[in-house]
Amino acid sequence: MNHGERRPLKECKPERIAHFNADYTDGKNSGYTGITCLPDGKILLVDYINYTCRLYDQSSQHIADYTFISRPCDVCVIEGFQVAVTFPENKSLQLLTVGNSIKPGKIINTNLRCYGIVALSENQLVVSGRKKDSQHWCIVSMDGSVKLQVNVYHTMWSSSLATNNGRTRIYVSCFTPSAVYVYSIDGKPIFTYEHKTLVGARGVAVDREENMYVVGEKSLNIHQVSPNGAPLQVFYDGIPKSPGAICFATSGDEFVLMGDFHVIGDRKLVQIFELK
Repeated sequence: MNHGERRPLKECKPERIAHFNADYTDGKNSGYTGITCLPDGKILLVDYINYTCRLYDQSSQHIADYTFISRPCDVCVIEGFQVAVTFPENKSLQLLTVGNSIKPGKIINTNLRCYGIVALSENQLVVSGRKKDSQHWCIVSMDGSVKLQVNVYHTMWSSSLATNNGRTRIYVSCFTPSAVYVYSIDGKPIFTYEHKTLVGARGVAVDREENMYVVGEKSLNIHQVSPNGAPLQVFYDGIPKSPGAICFATSGDEFVLMGDFHVIGDRKLVQIFELK
């Protein structure tokens, strides 16, 4: 099907085309908290429990691991095959180059307990942090300096960040109360998305048509939302137990979903869906 024949994504349904368990060969439990897709389709996961990032292809082949000195929380592609990882305990970020191996790069000290992350450009990243009764997101340069900080009040947990294709918006998902807060890159609110069937908002991502997707960990669904904040569809079929992170592949028609706690501290199911 060529680009001119594509159906609008708001008319499509996700169909699962692949899935695998990102197991360790020694049988230890996993604690994956972040996921991103590389330009060649490979999938990079970060494991908070085991201080590790792990690389897979879409056929479930495990390609490489890299072990950190601190617990990683989230990961994003900056450009090409350069990625960035957050370390809330160390208040830092680390750059990696990922091909058929994972090569460590620069460590960026931020003095922020960074959790979520998304790239605005080669030189600017957005990270989320939290305190006891509120959260914030910041634009951070590659030397760790903060260019902008925006407080998001009356929230308990920042789960995920995303940006749109033009990198003009920041999407901040919040677990409690369950919502996604959408801002312009200068920190001005655009809209807040809440819905009675969205419970425990976690991963957030944006497709090629600028529709937003937010995962409900407790409601076991994914909400598709228009660029103006209107609900479009709610997907339930094939959603695993305790769904978490979500990211789109480069095509913008496929997304990867991570979830399924079999026991506490064991999140390992990776599913790939195509919007058809």
